[in-house]
Amino acid sequence: GVITVERAAIDATSGTATGFDAPVQTHTVRYRGIALATMAVEFTAPAMRGVYRVALRDNAAAAPASFDELIVQQP
Repeated sequence: GVITVERAAIDATSGTATGFDAPVQTHTVRYRGIALATMAVEFTAPAMRGVYRVALRDNAAAAPASFDELIVQQP
């Protein structure tokens, strides 16, 4: 699979996310074994402050199978 880190596009008026930019980071993940309930990974924070989505995908073009929020306050 692939983990992608994508910066959220924020609506200036409402302050809500309207979508996500192209990935700023892509990390290949390989696991073989019994089913996982959780997984811990480490990577360098993006260089620009903002709200990001960290998504786990089957491949870079696939929809996220799972995702979480990452907030970068100070790169």
